[in-house]
Amino acid sequence: MADEYEVGASTITDILKEKKKWSTIDINSYEANRKRDRKSRWPQLEEAMQLWTDAALNSGQDLSQAILIAKGKKFAERFGYIDFKGDGWVNRFQERIELKQYTKHEEVASGLLPEELDINRQQLHVLCDGYTLDNIWNADETGLFWKMRPSRTLTKGNIAGYKKDKARVSILLACNAIGTEKLPPLFIHYHENPRIFKNVNKARLLVWYYWNNNAWMQVSFFKFYF
Repeated sequence: MADEYEVGASTITDILKEKKKWSTIDINSYEANRKRDRKSRWPQLEEAMQLWTDAALNSGQDLSQAILIAKGKKFAERFGYIDFKGDGWVNRFQERIELKQYTKHEEVASGLLPEELDINRQQLHVLCDGYTLDNIWNADETGLFWKMRPSRTLTKGNIAGYKKDKARVSILLACNAIGTEKLPPLFIHYHENPRIFKNVNKARLLVWYYWNNNAWMQVSFFKFYF
């Protein structure tokens, strides 16, 4: 067999010693398609990480490479692996346990067509003509969905989506074109006096605090902001 496959006799011996493992392995798996069966430098850590990852996936937790690295470093410290870094290890670990990134759910974004953007740019140039850059301001509103879970996660196969938590606050940010002046963020919440703000003077916050039933932007806020 060594002559037929042009490998050393010791390689054949090592394979036969683990015949149960190789006879039951999935031929489409990462493990079956590797050219070399390299042992992990951190076997205890890898075993612990596999158990922890399976438990996390079964409980519906969202995983990312940053989470895997952080958890790996904790296990490395526990097992005394002082040479463990994590950044180079995480990709190989994902391959070994067939962990890939999947998108759980995405909403289709809407936007202007390229032709419409060009027209808007031309109109903007006309409006700004005659003003110095320090007197040209830009403001942009964004929604902060502070309870929404990530839309991407690491898992071992496609997963069902779930209803997104749409709890949000609105934030307006503004500064001039050269960045020499910035206004405090305008923050819009649902309630005038949230429980967490008990005994807090909102006038001393680092944001301008407003509220309405939907936590949405209103035209009336602009006269106070600018």
